[in-house]
Amino acid sequence: AVERVWVKFHLKTKQGIKCLTDAQAEVIIGKDRERHQRDLYDSIEKGDFPRWDIKIQVMIEEQAAFHPANVIPGISFSPDKIFQGRLSAYGDAQRYRLGVNHHHIPVNAPRCPSHSYHRDGAMRTDGNQGGTPGHEPNSFGEWQEQTGLAETPVELSGDADHWNDREDDVDYYSQPWALFRLMSASQRKQLFGTTARAMGDAPEEAKVRHIAA
Repeated sequence: AVERVWVKFHLKTKQGIKCLTDAQAEVIIGKDRERHQRDLYDSIEKGDFPRWDIKIQVMIEEQAAFHPANVIPGISFSPDKIFQGRLSAYGDAQRYRLGVNHHHIPVNAPRCPSHSYHRDGAMRTDGNQGGTPGHEPNSFGEWQEQTGLAETPVELSGDADHWNDREDDVDYYSQPWALFRLMSASQRKQLFGTTARAMGDAPEEAKVRHIAA
């Protein structure tokens, strides 16, 4: 008998992964905004075709996956890990087709007030949240979590609930530390510079917290 399965496809580049420093990107993009597309076009024209390895993950049919694009208060998402990944993947597809503010288009817009950290981008049609911080926790008392609106636990092999990931004993640092040790001195210097420039306008207190982490 024929067995139907769900398949997830992965495309792994065989071109290698190369990155530009901020300074290199500024010079290159300043002269040729379409540099990456031009490089792809020219490579194909001269017969140097890009290649990828294709890999698959196979899941049996009983592992159903679906996507509720939008939910209303009182309806939330199951903890299935495949499903949780799709919550991001389908949003990415909408952002690619319609832009980062696709939720402002009337047919996509919620009928009741909604709030999120999202701001900026093309076709922004509201006040863009003014000067309020775009993250939580912060030192200004903005965007504080409303614990009274938390979901009720989901019974699995026990109770699943929200938890504060700053209080558990998970090792968050071994993997990035191992990657850092693989870097050359010049790569580490580039990392430090990129991070410092990204933190340039942050409050001094936030910079101290970042370094301490």
